[in-house]
Amino acid sequence: MSGAMKFNFNTIYVGLTGGLVLPTLLMYIYWQVNYDYMDLNKFFAFTSRGEIHIKLISLFTAPNLGLFFLFIWKNYNLAARGVLGSTFLYALLVLIVKLAE
Repeated sequence: MSGAMKFNFNTIYVGLTGGLVLPTLLMYIYWQVNYDYMDLNKFFAFTSRGEIHIKLISLFTAPNLGLFFLFIWKNYNLAARGVLGSTFLYALLVLIVKLAE
């Protein structure tokens, strides 16, 4: 099977996608486990009203650190750079939301 293409995980896009999807997936799981009786719009309104949405975004971005170190350990430096970039995007989102309050 020498003709099969191998997927290259060492790209910025893989890290960026993983770093953006992981916190979103964790937020979805949190919503389904704790607030499944609410639809998604009500959940976002609820977290905004209680002003915990910033804390949740920050909390669910923390596992990006594990993903970052996994890519570093596997010597996928470009993918680790992508995870770092996605974490900066989440930090920018937190800053924008915080300044809008």
